[in-house]
Amino acid sequence: MNILLIEDDAGLVELITVNLEELGFYVMSAATGAEALANLSTQTPDLMLLDYSLPDINGKELIESLNEKQKPLPPFIITTGQGDERIAVNMMKLGAMDYLIKDVLFLEKLGDVVQRVVKEIESDGKLKQAQEKIRITEEKSKISEKYYENIINNMGDPVFVKDDQSRLLLVNDAFCKIFDLARDKIIGKTLAEDVPTNEREHFLKIDKQVLLDGKDNIVEESLTVRDGKTRTISTRKTRFTDNDGNKFLVGVIRDITERKQAVEEIKKHRDHLEELVKERTAEVDEKNQLLSDQMKVFVGREQKIRDLEKRIRLIEG
Repeated sequence: MNILLIEDDAGLVELITVNLEELGFYVMSAATGAEALANLSTQTPDLMLLDYSLPDINGKELIESLNEKQKPLPPFIITTGQGDERIAVNMMKLGAMDYLIKDVLFLEKLGDVVQRVVKEIESDGKLKQAQEKIRITEEKSKISEKYYENIINNMGDPVFVKDDQSRLLLVNDAFCKIFDLARDKIIGKTLAEDVPTNEREHFLKIDKQVLLDGKDNIVEESLTVRDGKTRTISTRKTRFTDNDGNKFLVGVIRDITERKQAVEEIKKHRDHLEELVKERTAEVDEKNQLLSDQMKVFVGREQKIRDLEKRIRLIEG
């Protein structure tokens, strides 16, 4: 770890450098505020050990200068002479991680204070890394979520995802349309209160069953929406379990109302046609019977004529 020592006392610089290098730190030094600013313009140390009283500027002015130039402000420890404790406290308010009084115990305390601050810096760095990972993960999650939303919103059939309490977590535009509700009125709810009791009990019963046994369920059912119209839907429900063991219900709804109506119309036409065929068949049967009766009369009449002709011939003969 690199430490920038900003101190105008050459003898003290040498003692501090030896002390810190024995602890494994690499020490650079600057004797004035100007020299320190020049150094900081080209590199950023891991830690600064800043003497408050410098020949050209004080520690407060140096920190303010860095902030004004929007230069990266390294973590720093402030050092002051005896009697300057109030100044040290004010510097802590500007961001100093700790302070040391240049008394007889200064060099003895120096190593412990620097090592403790370094541990804080490392912990803070790990925390920032963790926060950055979380931020990146969240960004990726948002991108992924947007990607999947675009996919399901391009599907014509209503699609939904529920948690294990049947609360809706994700729906597409088609789902909002069939229920005639805005997405913010749907997410987090079961919509059970928006359908009749018999339909609600039926929907929730199937939800529980699929979540329990994991078997896909495809069922044709009725759905009464807000306008009071009842539609016929075919719903497929599937259980999904994530890596943490959380169970979700994924469903796709297909509105088959028009298809059912078309089937009913076809059935009505078929029934009507069959009725017409029956009526026509009855008419044909009736006419056939009438014709058969007339043929019998005609045949009987012909037989009588032949019998009469035979008798005449016998009389004449």
